[in-house]
Amino acid sequence: PFTNEYDEPYTIASYTLAALALKDTARSEPALKRLRGMALSNNGGAYWSIETNTPFFGWGQAGQVETTAVVLRAFLASGSQPKDDLVTRGLMFINHEQDRQSLWYSTQASARVLDVLAEVALRTPVLSSESDPGHLTVQIDSQTAITVPLPPAVQDAGPIFVSLGSSLA
Repeated sequence: PFTNEYDEPYTIASYTLAALALKDTARSEPALKRLRGMALSNNGGAYWSIETNTPFFGWGQAGQVETTAVVLRAFLASGSQPKDDLVTRGLMFINHEQDRQSLWYSTQASARVLDVLAEVALRTPVLSSESDPGHLTVQIDSQTAITVPLPPAVQDAGPIFVSLGSSLA
């Protein structure tokens, strides 16, 4: 099969997305399996490496981020959920790869990441206004420093500032 002929996850993920759009499981399933086997690990996250440039000339860190985002998009298009281990670890890698402007090294890598994040947001259930939003607990050295209630999901609350004061002493 095609997927055994190439070692470039970007190409295989693009092929997978095309096969999924055509509902061709005979081609998409082996491609998804190959992509799962190509995952690499870094600091608890998962990423997919490329040996050449992406079609948009991404290479190095930008190329890895762009490729990882395309692979995650293929997984999500196949029905994987954001909570699935490989998707979660891929999102963790992407989160850790933000540059100092909170982007991802190139316009194309950032666009691919935002596409994946939008898909994750669309698949995340929205809490009803009646549900308890829960609490945020801050721990320092495994000790609870403070617990604060979270605002309702339907309320735009902005940032939550928490004074740690004497907890850092």
